[in-house]
Amino acid sequence: MGKWLFFVLAVSVALGLLLGSFGTTAVSDREYHYESINVDISILDNSDIKISETQTFVFTSGDFHYGFRWIPTDRLESIDNVEVWEGNQQYQLNPSVKEWIDIRQETGKSPGGDNYAYTTWTEKGKFWIGWWFPETVNSNRTIELRYTVHGGLRINSPADQLYWKAIFGDRDSYVGSSRVIVHLPQPVPPQQLSIYSYGVPATKNIVDEQTIEFLTGMIPAAEELEVRVYFPHGMVSGSPPAWQIKLEKQEAYNNEVKPMVNLTLTLFGLVIVPLLGWLWIRRAFRRRGRLPGIGMAPQSQYSPPSDLPRHL
Repeated sequence: MGKWLFFVLAVSVALGLLLGSFGTTAVSDREYHYESINVDISILDNSDIKISETQTFVFTSGDFHYGFRWIPTDRLESIDNVEVWEGNQQYQLNPSVKEWIDIRQETGKSPGGDNYAYTTWTEKGKFWIGWWFPETVNSNRTIELRYTVHGGLRINSPADQLYWKAIFGDRDSYVGSSRVIVHLPQPVPPQQLSIYSYGVPATKNIVDEQTIEFLTGMIPAAEELEVRVYFPHGMVSGSPPAWQIKLEKQEAYNNEVKPMVNLTLTLFGLVIVPLLGWLWIRRAFRRRGRLPGIGMAPQSQYSPPSDLPRHL
């Protein structure tokens, strides 16, 4: 009886471990990548930025229900007019999507079912867009995010500036290719434009006097692409946003005040501190008087102690 009970328990434990490993594998083996991420950026006359991101996902293993995208808010004032599309299917705003995503991440369950929905929220200096779709296995989905950025341009004479992280780095999978298009509010002669990109290598093209193109090949996981375009000041209305004023004050301090502070501290450490130390030591000796033997005539080597008679 004892041996039989032990056998049953052993089999039960083995089956439990086996089924548990299958369950874990099913969750951990979700694999996907981006076929492409294409971004269309339009600078409007009022200095707003209208953006469309088209992300094509390729789901190769496991089941999928959601996606999300966050945008840092330290260099913009606000984001609104958010829309999420999949072809002709417009996702509906539903605040429950954030909860659905949290439950999915924690338990693997699918509380949102077959809904096409999205929501937005702000947390820890990031603006989030999260969306939910019906279960997807071994298939593709192309999601388009549309939104408007207010206060995202840096406005300053002689040139205003667009500086935008077009391909985000918060990814655990690669992107096959990307194309970023920037539309200027008015035609600009090429010699009046300055164009830069940072992160992964990108080819830069001036398509026409109002359109700039950035092209990349494969982008590894966690790597990003930032684009920067300088264009003549006065093409857009608006004043410098609050974040720019704060940044320029910090830049002015770093360029003008901080070097003087550092020089002063260096001189203080190399000159003033040793000088003060020498003066302190000198003053201390003066307070104590002269050291024994200094300024006194030397006694004979064979002189008797002062309390004994000199002549016997």
